[in-house]
Amino acid sequence: MVAALLFLTFLLQAAGQWQDEHFKDEISKVEQYCFTNLAKDSGCCMDVEVEPEVVVEKIDREGTGWTCDSRCYDEKQGLRGTDALYYVRGADVTTPRLLYVHGGSWYYGSPFTDSYPQLLSRVAKLTGFVVMAIDYPLVPVGNASSILAHTLAALNWLSETGPNKTRNNPADGPPLMIGGDSSGGGSALTALLKVHANPHLLVDGSKKLAGGFFYSPWTNLACNTPEYYSNAYARVGNPFLSKDLGLVHVGDLMFSDHPNRNSRMFRSNAEAYVGNDVSLLNDPVFSPFYSTVQMLKG
Repeated sequence: MVAALLFLTFLLQAAGQWQDEHFKDEISKVEQYCFTNLAKDSGCCMDVEVEPEVVVEKIDREGTGWTCDSRCYDEKQGLRGTDALYYVRGADVTTPRLLYVHGGSWYYGSPFTDSYPQLLSRVAKLTGFVVMAIDYPLVPVGNASSILAHTLAALNWLSETGPNKTRNNPADGPPLMIGGDSSGGGSALTALLKVHANPHLLVDGSKKLAGGFFYSPWTNLACNTPEYYSNAYARVGNPFLSKDLGLVHVGDLMFSDHPNRNSRMFRSNAEAYVGNDVSLLNDPVFSPFYSTVQMLKG
């Protein structure tokens, strides 16, 4: 019996050493540090400085104003609709352009809050692009259809307008791309699919998008994929078998509740986005998870 217990102890120690070696590259100390602090405070680690070499230009386009009234969840209340251009000094009418749609579950955010100035100033610096971030109408003031219309109008404006309101012929203007993150990434992909299927929506068909990028985009409005389970956040650690290893964080901090509740909560958010038109939850344009390979081909 004693020998068996000693052997078991040896196996557990060996397993712990193997885990340390096996996971030291996959789960870095930096990653665990970030997990630990983000779990305590989701705003702990946001960038605070805008790139000093980048110009931030405010843009008020005609007909794009809207009011974030008492129905809004965002802290930035009142008259809204002012966009932002981020570009390095020296950018001109020939500089490539990127339209960016911010995230925030369609309830929150703007081009000037939630660390987007810091993020987009870095994108502008690293790529050399003129980056336009739009202040689209948030839910419930806006919805999927009005956000799409707002995005398409911004694409058309950006196709013919550069820094300091310099103008160009859209047909032979610089490359134009679209991008976004989270919910905004989903809306950006929706706009790309819409333009791809209906070229006349972008400068009457005389301009084609050069491409797009989508950071962790929300692509399935039905919110019914297995990832709600497999990506669920958890703190893992056995006080008896792995006390010396401590707790580790796995999964996505955005999914910190029970998988079923997470799915229902995000589905409710998506239903508000589509204005309770549940047919759009499986629509291949508004919910690109359901799009075909042919639709996604450039």
